[in-house]
Amino acid sequence: MCKAVAIKAFFFGCLSMAETVALPAYGGALDLLPSWPVTNVGEPIPDDLIRDWMGLGARGRDGQVRLGHRCWGIRRQFHPFPSKGPVTKEQQISHDQFDGKDPDTLCDDGDQTTYNGMLCASGIEEGCRAVAEAQDNTGRYFRSPHRRWMWATRCKDPALKKNIFNDRCAYGFSPDMNLGVLLYTLKKHDIARYNKWLSYLDNLATTTKLCKVEGENIYDCSAVEWPRVCPEDMGNGQDPGSIAIFGKYGGKCALRPWDTLDFAAVNNALNVAPPSRMSDWDVNARAAMRGAKEVAAALVPMSKAIDGPPIVFMSLFDPDHYPLHLDAVRVLIRMMIRNPGLKLNNLPDLPDVDDALPGVLNASFSDGTDPISINLAAKIIWQRNKENPFFALLALGPTPDVRASILDRCPALGETSDNGHWIWEKHPGEEFGKKQHSMGWDCAFVGSLYNKMRVRKDVIDELLDRFLSYADPVATSLKHSNEILQLAEAANDLERKALDEAERGLRKANDFVDKGYKDLRNAQVALVDDLTSQLSGLADKESQLEKQVQQLRNQALQMPETVVEEFEDRVCEALGPFEELCKIVKKVRDIPNRARSDLLKQANDAENSLRDLRDNVRTNLIVKIEEANKAIADLDTKLQDIRRQLADKSLQTAVEVARKSLQVKGKSLDEARKANRELQRIDARIRGALAVWKNDDKEVDSWQIPGRLDEPLPEVVDNAPADASLVPAAPPSIPQTAETGPKGDFYSIVASFHTRAAAIRQASLLKSRSSEWRFETFLPFPSSPYWVVTNLSHTALPAARDAASGARRTHLQKHAFVLRMARASP
Repeated sequence: MCKAVAIKAFFFGCLSMAETVALPAYGGALDLLPSWPVTNVGEPIPDDLIRDWMGLGARGRDGQVRLGHRCWGIRRQFHPFPSKGPVTKEQQISHDQFDGKDPDTLCDDGDQTTYNGMLCASGIEEGCRAVAEAQDNTGRYFRSPHRRWMWATRCKDPALKKNIFNDRCAYGFSPDMNLGVLLYTLKKHDIARYNKWLSYLDNLATTTKLCKVEGENIYDCSAVEWPRVCPEDMGNGQDPGSIAIFGKYGGKCALRPWDTLDFAAVNNALNVAPPSRMSDWDVNARAAMRGAKEVAAALVPMSKAIDGPPIVFMSLFDPDHYPLHLDAVRVLIRMMIRNPGLKLNNLPDLPDVDDALPGVLNASFSDGTDPISINLAAKIIWQRNKENPFFALLALGPTPDVRASILDRCPALGETSDNGHWIWEKHPGEEFGKKQHSMGWDCAFVGSLYNKMRVRKDVIDELLDRFLSYADPVATSLKHSNEILQLAEAANDLERKALDEAERGLRKANDFVDKGYKDLRNAQVALVDDLTSQLSGLADKESQLEKQVQQLRNQALQMPETVVEEFEDRVCEALGPFEELCKIVKKVRDIPNRARSDLLKQANDAENSLRDLRDNVRTNLIVKIEEANKAIADLDTKLQDIRRQLADKSLQTAVEVARKSLQVKGKSLDEARKANRELQRIDARIRGALAVWKNDDKEVDSWQIPGRLDEPLPEVVDNAPADASLVPAAPPSIPQTAETGPKGDFYSIVASFHTRAAAIRQASLLKSRSSEWRFETFLPFPSSPYWVVTNLSHTALPAARDAASGARRTHLQKHAFVLRMARASP
């Protein structure tokens, strides 16, 4: 038994179970816990009823098996295996399909490897054996063990009818049937058989041809290395397929681009390195998905990126050929990656909270198969067909209602059906989805899976108690980590400012030596020359003013101080008491000489100007000349000092010291961020697991698992809302479509929401207001607690700002802002 001493060991590496289970290399203790709701568990489905569905119950009155038919085995070739009910000889003869040399010619086994892989996953060993026996020595898989035998024995017979060859030999496997192989591989941990399968696909990749198709016209074919699950399809009664690969079609045997996601999930879980062509195909398939509108649109919300391990819902764009059921199988694969046994009889060796906390900062895990993503996917599928108990079991867990649904949809004990269909793959309301058409094995599968997924109440209570005991200490540690992160960010900012100042000082010093000194000194020298020229001109002005003063005074002195002025006066003589005689008499008098006074005033004014010229203007010019000369001397001194600092590298040293100090602080900040992100992961994983186990849809919808630790950070660069502080995280990878074209590095965010549902509602509302604007809803980076609505991305910041501004103006989105991704140029 391994000793759990840290949450890291608990989450990702310490394995111990009371029951005997074949533990895969990828299973940590948490991986052995359920990824489905467990708090409302129904009673078990009776074993005798499941045995009846498997054909092990009482036979009918005619002595025939009522349910759960098996194709006959062939001695030393393969065992009997689960199948649909046989067709009649008359039916085959009427369709010219009877093969008298085939002991199993009546066997209806065209889809059995998928079904048998599912039976294997539910714990029915006959299904596991049938998948294993469907593989030949080359590594190739077939639709059933019987079809493998037929390929080796009958299909190469030139006398075999063409229509039999086309029906039972050509298209001998399908990409969808590969899901059954993956389920078998995870259940049995049969890596050797899986590696043979990968090698076969790798070798067969060289035979693929991609062709253009117009109606029945197939042309312009070119060879390309692209894996295919069988060699015979086009030209053997099979159409070229419905999914284009880089604009061409490779036949129904060719793997589809999204199939790489299923292979990648299993390869990562089993630590299997694919062969070279399969590895190259993975890269090419992801490139094809990025450029395909229909595939991009099918990425579900929890899909962080095409390059991650998302679950692609092909059923969102291709409603035919049972895709919803196949997507449910993909969910089942992710559940088995976490818990290959799909059961929990006893808790694994979980650490006590005191043992867990010391290692809390060392936790890490790979997302994509976390309980929230799995449960969200399962519930999206179930919402589209709530009558399907298989979908309900994955989404809701083994509840009493799910049990009742299984019993209602499946034949009761002793009932009979036509054994013709796997009813869980039928559309809602379809006639062949009724229990009268059940092949029995479909019910045995879901019944066995239901019983395996049941968890005892005492185990549930212990599990919830243990995880609740982790939640509070982890939350406390996360709060403390947030405080440390804030301090580290502040210290890093200070060092960044110090480095900026040191670099600015060095840059200014070099600029001063290279050009600044010369320009500044030349300006001061020119100023001195101009001032000196002005000072030289003052002597001429002074001489002119002196002459002017002397001339004015001489002219004034030559004039008399007074001048005679003639004036008239009235003189009267009395003639009587009431009469007089008056007359005007001219007289003269002396008055000051006004012309002499004006000349003296002009002389005084000129003398004052001369005095001001000598006392003020000259002095000011002298002072300015001294200041300019001092500035020149200071520039010379500064040049010598800077040259000395550059020579002794003191400025360069200051920059290096600041840079190294910033590197130290940056490393501390990175460590603080990493520790904080790891704590966020643990906190999210604990709370997410609790939400799934308790079937808490609100929590499941709002909690998102952080992404990888080694990716750069985005930056809010414009008008960030105060209530939407985005957590630093990895940049987004939004599916590219033909309409939107290449994605840019700047995103004009219209609004942000806690839940995807709210974001979708807002996007729909905005779309209804304006058909000219395109809106997308996505998670901007894996650890963001906010879903955002964007009116597209941009390659330049001004364009993104204009778009955000337009949103604020046109759609009254007051909180529109711009998000700059870390890869963007400043």
